Amino acid sequence: MALSLFVYFFIERAHYHAVVARGDIAPAWLDQALYPFDFFAWDEANAGSPSLNPAYVLHGFLWQIGYQLGLQTSTIQSIQDAAIHATSALAIYYLASRLFPCRPVLYFASSIFYTINFDWIINSSISVTLLRPLIPLLIALYIDFQLCISNKKYFKAAVLALFFSLSIGLFGSYAISNFPQFLIAMLGVALFILFVLLQQPSISLIISTVVLVIISIAINFWLIAILASYFVFGLKSPEAGVAAIIDPLSWSWTHVRNSFLNIFQLNPIWSWRQEYFAFFDLYKHPLFCFGTFLPTILAISAALFSRRREAALVTGVTLGLIFLVFLGKGLHDPFAQINLWLYRHIPGLWLLREPYSKLSPLLMLLYAILIGYSIDSLYRMVLRSTPAAVRFGAIVGLIACVVSTSAPLLNGSILYGATENITSGYVRIPEYWYAVVQVVRPPTGEERILILPGNDFYLVPYTWGMYAIDFLPTRLMSPATLNHTYSYISFNKSYEKIVNWLYQRLEQNEWIGKGNQFDISSDEIMRILKLLSVRFVVVRNDIGDRKVLPLGGGTPDHRLSAIHRNIDALGLAKVARIGALDIYEIPEQYITKRVYGSGTVRAWDWPLPPEGMNVLDESASRIVFLQDSELSKSSGVLVAPGEVTYTQLAPSAYFVHIRGATGPFWLVLQTSYHPFWRARILEFNWCSSDQRLSEKLSPSASRPIGCASFDRGMPSLLEHFGFLLKTWWTPTVPNERHVLANGYANAWLIDQHGDYDILLEYWPQRLVVLGMGVSVLSTACMLLVLLLIWVSRCTADRAVRR
Repeated sequence: MALSLFVYFFIERAHYHAVVARGDIAPAWLDQALYPFDFFAWDEANAGSPSLNPAYVLHGFLWQIGYQLGLQTSTIQSIQDAAIHATSALAIYYLASRLFPCRPVLYFASSIFYTINFDWIINSSISVTLLRPLIPLLIALYIDFQLCISNKKYFKAAVLALFFSLSIGLFGSYAISNFPQFLIAMLGVALFILFVLLQQPSISLIISTVVLVIISIAINFWLIAILASYFVFGLKSPEAGVAAIIDPLSWSWTHVRNSFLNIFQLNPIWSWRQEYFAFFDLYKHPLFCFGTFLPTILAISAALFSRRREAALVTGVTLGLIFLVFLGKGLHDPFAQINLWLYRHIPGLWLLREPYSKLSPLLMLLYAILIGYSIDSLYRMVLRSTPAAVRFGAIVGLIACVVSTSAPLLNGSILYGATENITSGYVRIPEYWYAVVQVVRPPTGEERILILPGNDFYLVPYTWGMYAIDFLPTRLMSPATLNHTYSYISFNKSYEKIVNWLYQRLEQNEWIGKGNQFDISSDEIMRILKLLSVRFVVVRNDIGDRKVLPLGGGTPDHRLSAIHRNIDALGLAKVARIGALDIYEIPEQYITKRVYGSGTVRAWDWPLPPEGMNVLDESASRIVFLQDSELSKSSGVLVAPGEVTYTQLAPSAYFVHIRGATGPFWLVLQTSYHPFWRARILEFNWCSSDQRLSEKLSPSASRPIGCASFDRGMPSLLEHFGFLLKTWWTPTVPNERHVLANGYANAWLIDQHGDYDILLEYWPQRLVVLGMGVSVLSTACMLLVLLLIWVSRCTADRAVRR
């Protein structure tokens, strides 16, 4: 059955030869050469921010296999979708067989519903679908693990513990892109395990559960470290902030259709409108309308069919379903005040800001178990005495009625089909988007690319038919792109103010050179571009206008005319036009290096552009702009060092060579300010004893100063790990000497004379590398334990035979 699902979904989806991209759904990668492996906790997009990219490495490895086999992105995406459905069928089959032994009809019915239900249609993003096989798999593995412990089958128990832990890492490595959803799913698994423990509580059961949790934490410590670097250390910045993500009231508009009636139809999604779904009219038919209630009727009926020995389990699952339905209705009447009280008084319940979508993976699991139980009970009670052909036909017919309302899931042409207002979700990305990288890839790794128009909403319409999240620039050009930021978490509010100011001036008429009260000169714009180290400006002429329907089509946005007029006013030279993309290059003298030393300080009172900066003067790249509150730290005489060169080891680390320092100076790193960026002063020729490392860190004629000498693969990670170990105990420059400079960047006041080296690093990267090391070591230890148990068992068997 799982194989047939895999083949069917693959054939149905792959024949489009187009990626699926609509709304929040988009392919994880678009090209095998563009960073499927990124082990670094700092992301270079939008001047830099903490990153979850290392968590996606396992997912990227699977995509890389497809690319190495010569598969296209669209084919890999189709295989991924089909594989998730097939794995979900196997996982729920496995779980049902452990909860209710010897009930094949139950397993079959549960598997079919779990993989073909209406919730797959309305919650089809990869971060959600990856949880569907993970949740039942973890519960089933836990039950099997406890059975093996009870029967003293320790080798099998150890194997199951290893699979349990690895499953969390494999599926969770990309599911955490929607961290609230992932956390809710793991809490659901924990509650189900607690429910199992309460059925037959014992000391051995509790001890074995604690051991399993410890093993899982150790093996997945890499994932925990990444989450900590992002959500714990990443948010410990005065520049960081959480938007309305933790206020369910601000998300109450998503509860507008969360009535009990709509939830019982498995369709309370707020966007259920004809303009969004091509198959909307299909559900106006009376038979389809009635059919949408059939899963709920069967699920609730399970308690009526339960046998005495299964009554506790069935009742518990039913009560869990009712409780989740109540939470899922959110702030919709009736009893909205109860839910509001829960939101306000129970810590962490803000995770349910979109209650139904967050709880749907758990709801579908309980629905599948109860529906399978009801159908199996009907088979045993009513159909057992009928001929085999009748029994088979009746069961197949009943299951078909249950899943028939999910018909769009089986027909890709209407699942992501075009509607009156939105173009099809099956899109072919124009070749010029793949070709532009050959022109705009920064030659030294330090320059940035400004994308115009900016995404004034997180979904962007393109005239060639895509309306989805704005993923093309960072995935096809370079990670070092500048754009509007749309995220629930902000890591550098100062950068956002600067870039929003820049976009406002470049995308609106009557700004540059008009002589009105809002007039700014081209020099003022260029000062900001210089501080942001912008080398290329890419104008997307294929952006559509949201005011023209269907979305993604029609005439270009009115901002384009203003952008071209203002670009001309700046005097930027167009170096290429590739397809619908205009590429402008800013002369090298306008570029501020990613790392530089400065003995010249100026005050900058935002929002006015910085004064005292001649954009054509190379010395302007050695000025540091500070806020008034930080100027007092520069009260002494500052002297710029004789020479500052550097090598970028990784997005999260720079090795800087200081030569001829004769007094205190400011060392500036042109990436977003964060208090966990640290500076470690090392002695001159610190790495001379390691010839390979010394060659890597020293600028040479073959590699320009400032060149990004790192790759993003495993060799670079191992190299980085060794480098961090060598500098683990080296003291850092005191935090009070680390300030926000140039409106968004990092600067340290260095007061040391002579020649020496400095390591600039984002400290949580050490935590990520350490977490990966702990996970590798824990997995190796677990494999060693398995080997020892196997050898011991073989030795005992030979002794018995003798």
